[in-house]
Amino acid sequence: MKINLQNSLIFLFQTIAHAGLIYLLFHLSWLNLSLTFLFYFLFTAVGSDATFHRLLAHNSFHSPTWFLILGNIFATLGGVGSGIAWVSNHRAHHRHVDTPNDPHSPHHKGLFWIHFLSMFEPIQIKYAAKMLKNKVFVFFHQYYWAIHATYFILLYTFYKDGIISMYLAPAALNWTMSACINSVCHLYGYRVANTADKSTNNFLIGILSFGEGWHNYHHSNPTDHRCGHGKYEFDPVARIIEWIK
Repeated sequence: MKINLQNSLIFLFQTIAHAGLIYLLFHLSWLNLSLTFLFYFLFTAVGSDATFHRLLAHNSFHSPTWFLILGNIFATLGGVGSGIAWVSNHRAHHRHVDTPNDPHSPHHKGLFWIHFLSMFEPIQIKYAAKMLKNKVFVFFHQYYWAIHATYFILLYTFYKDGIISMYLAPAALNWTMSACINSVCHLYGYRVANTADKSTNNFLIGILSFGEGWHNYHHSNPTDHRCGHGKYEFDPVARIIEWIK
């Protein structure tokens, strides 16, 4: 396992974020819960799901510039790495799904790795090489931690309580949900498409992840901006995309 500074910083950040989530559980209030859910939605649905996943990794829709920038901000604060790194790993997943070369296969990496150590997975930049030519993506990659620091300073200055409910706890939830999609949705659920991999649609993850848990359909049609197609397959991320297109 090759460890570099970026690996270590993301691991440290997520350790602190998970500690913040545990702290929140002992200081529950309607305000804290509401803010945590709101920013979990922004970091996950708008950031990781719509922007990193469906837009950058799969080019499933054309985005106006304002949404591209806003989505990258939310995804960055979600604490799962830069867009360039995230897309590299995700495309590697699709290229080698459920094989030993899959960067987050529960069948080969194990659940502990996926949920707690997957930030140490080597980045295969060849899968996102074109992104290196885009100044927006390079900016968010180079100034990843500067964006985090700026957000922390703003919260510390104007609303200290928001450091937990508007930053750390939502980031921990975002990481956990990404891990659940990568693990649970390749282990448990139902299948709507006869793909060569072991992907599944999982009802619980589909709801909690704002539509990303309809994973078997996604693997059968990765460039479709929709993941949910069945009557009860809740997919608000698809609605966001249809609204901004």
